[in-house]
Amino acid sequence: MCNIAGYVGTKRAAPILIEMMRRQEGFNAGYYTGLATVNEGKILMDKVIGDVEVLCKNTDCENFQGNTGFIHSRSKSGGSVEWGHPFMGTGEKISYIANGTAGLFKKAYAEAHREAYTALIRDGYVMRSREEHPVGAYTVMPDGSGVHVSDLVCQQIAKFVDDGMATMEAIEKTYLLLTGEVIGLVLNRDEPDAIFFGRINFPMFVGFSSHGAYLSSTPQAFPDDVKSVKVLNVMSCGAVYKDRLIEKALKTDTPITTVTPKHYKDCYDAVCNAISKKEMTCEEIDEVVLDVLGRDVCAPYPAVEYEILWELEKQGRLHINKYRVKGAIPELTAPEFKMSLRGAEYV
Repeated sequence: MCNIAGYVGTKRAAPILIEMMRRQEGFNAGYYTGLATVNEGKILMDKVIGDVEVLCKNTDCENFQGNTGFIHSRSKSGGSVEWGHPFMGTGEKISYIANGTAGLFKKAYAEAHREAYTALIRDGYVMRSREEHPVGAYTVMPDGSGVHVSDLVCQQIAKFVDDGMATMEAIEKTYLLLTGEVIGLVLNRDEPDAIFFGRINFPMFVGFSSHGAYLSSTPQAFPDDVKSVKVLNVMSCGAVYKDRLIEKALKTDTPITTVTPKHYKDCYDAVCNAISKKEMTCEEIDEVVLDVLGRDVCAPYPAVEYEILWELEKQGRLHINKYRVKGAIPELTAPEFKMSLRGAEYV
């Protein structure tokens, strides 16, 4: 699971986003990192193989102008730098980042991916992530190539916007057509005062301060001046402005499991028990939460996990141990956080 963050407000977005990513990328990211802002009718964007420090060292992202933007850092899943986020729509009108998995939607959407790819290529839309051969578990396209699904989704949203559709409507239509369990954010150069989103299961928290709105995979990335935090509705699309949130329900054929207070308590107890015995990565804690919620249903386990970790941190019970591990290429390392319970004695 990748980590993402967004900001829209009265302050310059880039330094805020970089600091937000430093706070969270060790949860399950740091292998590919990119940032985009909207400024004076243009989307400024760059990305690298590596973590946020590599991004700052090798690009001018820290100096990007604009008060609206987002940042993304990927897990280790292969591909060239073009397989990192953000993706840019053909024509450079919109940019897109996402975090998610095909999940229970994988089989249903594979043919839709191939059909959309063929139609978009025919209409002149360019996917820069395209490789001549399949990549990982991504859908193999009709010509035998591999394309990052988020690049495909980005171009489809761009196509709908180019056809005259409103940004939120374009996201809604694309998500019902192509995506899996995912949270995605969209910038539109013609609408610099908003970050648009679509969510099917995967987590996204929104928080407000006196000068703007923040979005993040985990509330632990929010700065101290954020006073109001909520998780976006589990199946929704909408827009975040500096002082307000607009949400609209999405409807899919795959229902999302409702997490009851008992589910949450059982997950909380299971996580506390697990990290009291050994330090664990987010991927390992995923498995603990899934053992409670179930693996054959569409359950919002990442949001539950991040809420539990945030609650433990607020209680002063969570210790985050920070390591460096092998990066996406041999000469790089990536951050890795492992969580433990304060005061626990490991055997």
